[in-house]
Amino acid sequence: MHRFRSAVLLLAPLLARPAAAQYAATQDASLRGFRHALLSVSISAEDLAPDSATVLSERLKLELGKSGLVLVSDQSDRRVRPDGILRVALAASARGRWVDDLVVRIQIEQTAVLPRTGEALRMVTWYAEQRDLNIPATELAPHARLLIERSIDRFIKAWLAANGR
Repeated sequence: MHRFRSAVLLLAPLLARPAAAQYAATQDASLRGFRHALLSVSISAEDLAPDSATVLSERLKLELGKSGLVLVSDQSDRRVRPDGILRVALAASARGRWVDDLVVRIQIEQTAVLPRTGEALRMVTWYAEQRDLNIPATELAPHARLLIERSIDRFIKAWLAANGR
């Protein structure tokens, strides 16, 4: 019996479902009223050609602009104060000589006030992450484009739902 209990305790983390709780049930509500974003794009993928990274970044700006979200190019533009930072990161990690894994993470950083202290803090209020595993290095660019499109679509749907569009 003791051996069975030990085996169950050792295997429990492996049998547990992935942590769906990492996404707060209320995170979409933090997008309400979020209209102006400072866009930060980070693409770190050695197997991805520099021109592909530029194309991905431009496509990202186009899709976000079509949704109605106003992108602020930098904080030196005093006419429009961004509501927060929209960070999009694409990273590739080599799994082997010819195979890569891709991860896209989108997050919104906003200033939030803690009720108990009244302190205003910059924090991540919304995020989503998607992965594509075991991609042949020769097919990295099309997979990266599709993964970014799926991730942005997910963000835009949540943003539109929160803003009544």
